[in-house]
Amino acid sequence: MGYVCPDCGEGLPDDTPCPCTMGYGDLDDEDDYGEDEGSPPRRRGGSLYPRQAGEEQFYFDYEPGVGQCLPECMAHPEHIYILCYGRPVLVRDRDYLLDDPTRNYPITHYVGYTGQQPPVKRVREHGARSAHHIVVIRSGTERDEERAKSSEACPKCGQSLWYYAESPTYSDE
Repeated sequence: MGYVCPDCGEGLPDDTPCPCTMGYGDLDDEDDYGEDEGSPPRRRGGSLYPRQAGEEQFYFDYEPGVGQCLPECMAHPEHIYILCYGRPVLVRDRDYLLDDPTRNYPITHYVGYTGQQPPVKRVREHGARSAHHIVVIRSGTERDEERAKSSEACPKCGQSLWYYAESPTYSDE
């Protein structure tokens, strides 16, 4: 029959531990998704966007703006998404610059493209709690993803989305 993880809302088969409880680098070490010690959890409450998961409701700190999509959007075949972690974290299954020899370094933002539906399915592949850091999901292509990385600022914090610059061996020459 299965169950819904109470921490991240992921539906899983019985006897299968949720990846969010298994730990992965800094991303899964956050306490209840709060940004600072003593801050309220961001996954429940107030005006946050609710998502049905079985009989329970789970909340992401994401409310789509004009021209943006819900995490479960099935209306478009391709999406791009922006994640803002608020601090450098290790992110699974991500891209790197070809000429950069450093791998697996922490980043503050991630911009991705997916043809998977719903797009939140791909977001979760970066880490069990990545869906809680969604800033934008919108219809877009791989070219739109590259354009966002190179020329846009994070709508949440205003920092550059060019996360490759966070590599210790990055050079823009």
